Amino acid sequence: MEVEQELETRLRQLLAEDASQGFRSLHARLKQEPAFAELPLRKVQTSLQQLRQTCAGPGENLWTAASDGDIARVEELITLDGFAPSSQDENGYTPVMAAASWGHAQLLSQLLAREPLSVHVADSDGDTALHHVAQATELEAEHIQPVLQLLLAAKADVALRNAEGKTCIDCCATMPEEGEEEQEPEINLTFLKVLEELGVKVAS
Repeated sequence: MEVEQELETRLRQLLAEDASQGFRSLHARLKQEPAFAELPLRKVQTSLQQLRQTCAGPGENLWTAASDGDIARVEELITLDGFAPSSQDENGYTPVMAAASWGHAQLLSQLLAREPLSVHVADSDGDTALHHVAQATELEAEHIQPVLQLLLAAKADVALRNAEGKTCIDCCATMPEEGEEEQEPEINLTFLKVLEELGVKVAS
């Protein structure tokens, strides 16, 4: 709990300096600090979502509700408050990205039915929903498969590159940090396997 409070405090400080930073940019900065050297990328994303919920103004918990798979709440916010599947928070994160990266296929299906083109929206790091799913290493194949089927059916572009020039396939590999060159990169093999099963070529 103490580590989580320390992380929340530090995230508030970093966002106060530049509120447009994406969670991967924040993660890169935090990893340079000894207290957060072993911090997983996913932890930063989760903490940011919780922070947004705590500090939420009207409708700002849309993205948290989508991450939780709360279909009723997401529908309420879209219907009553004028939000959309492509509505972006301060980091460009959308309900479609949230539903996809947390494996909520039913919610994702409803969001894409409302706004098919929302599948192409990128956040402030240039990441689309596909990039986010590629980095969701804790998702099992049974959750990734229906999500990828929906994204690909909506014409999500596997070859699209983010601000770092990486495709979603490139984002499957988490490279070792500086000074950890002896370690092997962590690869989201589940994502790659499901893509191949769906007919996408993942290697040249």
